[in-house]
Amino acid sequence: MVWIDGSRIYMATRDTVPLDPGQPVTFLQSRKTLASGEVEQMLDRALAVVRLESGSLEKTRHAERVVVRLDAQALEARPLLRLGLPGARANPLYDCRPDTTLAPPWRERYRLQPGPRGTLDLVRSDNWAGTRWPDTVRVRRFDDVADEEIALARGEVDAAVFGPGEASAHLRADSRWRSALFAAHGMLVTTGTRIGPVDVPTRLSARDQDALHAVGTEVLRGDVEWLPPQADDAGVIGMAFWEVRRSCPGHTAMQKYFDAARASAAEPGPTLTLEYANRRHLSDRLLATVRCPVVSDPIWRPYLRSLGIDAFAHVFECPVTPTYP
Repeated sequence: MVWIDGSRIYMATRDTVPLDPGQPVTFLQSRKTLASGEVEQMLDRALAVVRLESGSLEKTRHAERVVVRLDAQALEARPLLRLGLPGARANPLYDCRPDTTLAPPWRERYRLQPGPRGTLDLVRSDNWAGTRWPDTVRVRRFDDVADEEIALARGEVDAAVFGPGEASAHLRADSRWRSALFAAHGMLVTTGTRIGPVDVPTRLSARDQDALHAVGTEVLRGDVEWLPPQADDAGVIGMAFWEVRRSCPGHTAMQKYFDAARASAAEPGPTLTLEYANRRHLSDRLLATVRCPVVSDPIWRPYLRSLGIDAFAHVFECPVTPTYP
C-alpha cells in the first residue's frame, strides 16, 4: 500500500501480477479481514487504485503487515464480442492473407455465418452451451492498421488484435490501451552453418544478443519474448553474419541492425539465418516467441484472459508467405 485516501487505496504491484478494473481485493491482518473492495483503475502497469466497499484501513497499525489478497472474479459468458482482426496486410515478420476457414479450436466451438455490414459472425455451437465463451463473436477485418486503431478508439470493436510490431507508438502510449494482453503467434528461429573448430552452429555472442534485442525493440516494438541465453553463449566472442529471410516484409529494417553490429566486431562468427516460423524444425534454434498485442478497454481484459488469450492470435487459418532465401 502506497497511500490511503479514505475509501481509496493506492497500491503498488509487480508487472507480472495481472490486475484489471473490477478485480476483487481483500485486505487482511492476522487472518482478520480489515476491508474489501475492487480495483477502480490502473494508473500505470505497477500502480492500482482500489475502491473500498466495506471496512476501513485508516486506523490500521503496522500497515506493512497487511496482506493483500486478489480474489477470483465472477465472469460469465458475454452475448457478443466485437473483435477486430488483421485483414490482408503485412507486418514486419510475415505477410498474411487470411481466408475464412476457422482455425482450431475455434472450428470446434463456433460456426461461421455472414454478419451485418461485411462482418463475419462466429455463432457458438450448441455443444458449447454453458461455457464462458461469447454467444457470438462478430469479426471485422482491417486491411489498414490505422483503420483498426480508429475503430477501437471509437468503440466500434471491443478488442483488436494486431500483428507483431504493427500497433502504433500512440496506441501503446495511451493510458487507456497501454496494458495490452499478448497472444503467442509463431516464433523467431535461427539456422546456421558450422564454421571453425566449434561444432555448434548457433552459439551467440553478446553482440549477437544486443543486435537481436535492438531488432525486437526498434522494429518489432517489443512484441517478442526472448528466451534466456544458453549457458555456452557467454564464452563466444565472434559476431555472427546474420541474414534475415527476405520473405519477412521487414527484412531491410531488421538487416541493418545486424550489419551495423557486425561492422564493429573484431572477430567473424558463423553464418546464421533469422526467420519467422509457424512451427519449429529439429534443426532450428528457438530464439523468441512472437506475440500479437490484443488491445481492449480495461473492462474486457479479465474476460479475454479467462478465455485463453493465445486463441485470439489464431481465429482464422492464416497461410504465411513461403520462406525463400
